[in-house]
Amino acid sequence: MRKRALFSASAAIAAIAAVVLCVFCLSGCILDTGGGMETETIVESLPQNLDPQLNISAIGEKVIEKMFKRLVAVEEGKIVLSAAESYTVSGDRTEYLFTIREGESWTDGEAVTAQDYAFAFSRIADPSSYSPYAERFSGIESVNAEDARTLRIRLKSPDNRFLYFMASAVASPCREDFFLSTHGRYGLLRETLIGNGDWQLTTWLMDTGTLRLRGKTSGNEEGHSILYRLPKEGEPLSAETRERVYGLTFREDGTFGSESARKAVLLDLPAEYHDSPAGFTPESDAGLSFPAANPSLARLLYRAAVTETDQARLVLLVSEDSGLYDRVAALSQIWQQDIGLFFSIEVIPEMEVISRMETGDYDAALVSLGNGCGEPFGELELFAEYAGEEFSDLYDQAVQAPEEQAGALYAECERKAFENGLFIPLFQTEGET
Repeated sequence: MRKRALFSASAAIAAIAAVVLCVFCLSGCILDTGGGMETETIVESLPQNLDPQLNISAIGEKVIEKMFKRLVAVEEGKIVLSAAESYTVSGDRTEYLFTIREGESWTDGEAVTAQDYAFAFSRIADPSSYSPYAERFSGIESVNAEDARTLRIRLKSPDNRFLYFMASAVASPCREDFFLSTHGRYGLLRETLIGNGDWQLTTWLMDTGTLRLRGKTSGNEEGHSILYRLPKEGEPLSAETRERVYGLTFREDGTFGSESARKAVLLDLPAEYHDSPAGFTPESDAGLSFPAANPSLARLLYRAAVTETDQARLVLLVSEDSGLYDRVAALSQIWQQDIGLFFSIEVIPEMEVISRMETGDYDAALVSLGNGCGEPFGELELFAEYAGEEFSDLYDQAVQAPEEQAGALYAECERKAFENGLFIPLFQTEGET
């Protein structure tokens, strides 16, 4: 039996937003400024807030990753040391002891301490902070700064996702004295933000639409800079380079709360109309196998699952950034002809898709779950709350399994979510270069 709820519905939407942050990878042109090389990236919008514990902006995520160092990082899917020189894990895998590398400092020269990381976690957990990432770290039982360089974190139960969470931007340190000195404006202005990474924020002007980072004089990036700016009239945005998988996900308390309705969609997918991705992400090795199209059975399942009222107006959201409207529209025509499923397709910006999902103003949505962040569990956390007891128990088992067993269990979770129609991967895009 399931002992605890891992994620709320709002946390699931926040997880999709986090996925969007992770996949947001843009190619920019490299300019020689005379004083060093500058990478220029043209973006749709600049972040309104660079507080690591509160940021929800894609560009903000990239900036924070440059400005701050977490205790650990992810490289090629593996956990590596960053601000920590070492860490140990207890035999029961519930206690982590991090030792901060000697010489780590803030941009004003002050030493980075274990208390700076402890304070960041206290902000995430504080309900008055309204951090969108509180659920992600809800498995933490306690955080203690043992001394200036030693941080001890105890979990409520083993969780093989924990170090990947620790590598995310939200786990950046926050210095309490500086935070308090900003009087509620932390991360809202260049002057009210201080980092401990290899890059410093030198320009952040909303009126001119520019944000610039420069490599620290004491770091490997000395002399280099990164510029994010809004486009001039008629100027295209920088191209996205991340490979992505797009698929259908459904509002769990609507028409598609019925497993039969979701399976009807899965059974009415002629092979020539989709890419048959092998998994929910480009990196997945779940080996998903699409069933042969069976319109007759799909029609029976769908008509048994829904009423005429359910079908009155079903909204399918498609991100305009995906460029997949024509392919989705072709599938929609097939569903209408074969099983009587009619979608009103709305093409809107990707972050608006997420906003609409958060408010429940949709029936289905085409989203990308290809996180590209090296997390083995990836998108599966989205379904842990409403996929049913069997899936939830399997996911709990995968989360608490030793690393050498977790991969196979996560792949099994992915296959089960697919078979239940919780997420139907349809298209795989390579991105532009």
